[in-house]
Amino acid sequence: FTKQEQTDIFSTASAILHASNITFVEQQEKSTTHPCLSCNSSFSSVAALLGVEKNKLSNALCTSSIVVAGNTIIKTLSCEQAVKANESMIKSLYDALFSFLVNRINQSISGCFLGGGSDTTTAKINVL
Repeated sequence: FTKQEQTDIFSTASAILHASNITFVEQQEKSTTHPCLSCNSSFSSVAALLGVEKNKLSNALCTSSIVVAGNTIIKTLSCEQAVKANESMIKSLYDALFSFLVNRINQSISGCFLGGGSDTTTAKINVL
């Protein structure tokens, strides 16, 4: 792995861990943009580790948008829905990181093992 790949792997893994600590709390005051998001240090860390702006991350976690007849409708999610969106983001990040690692390891070890004669065996890792 290159230094940049290592940095990206550690940043993504750290973002996954921090994302599990993001809290969503029902706010009494409904004038806030995202009434459920409790902007703790984990939220700021996730945004920084993923290289995204905090307001874009909060929009991704706390709103849902659909396009109907050319008009975009943005709906604020409930706290329960925001928790589900966060869990979905964590799962997607973990899946992407794990797939990257498996593929990158397979690339690095492919062709390293040669069978007898003209038969070439490709080494790879298999994960259930």
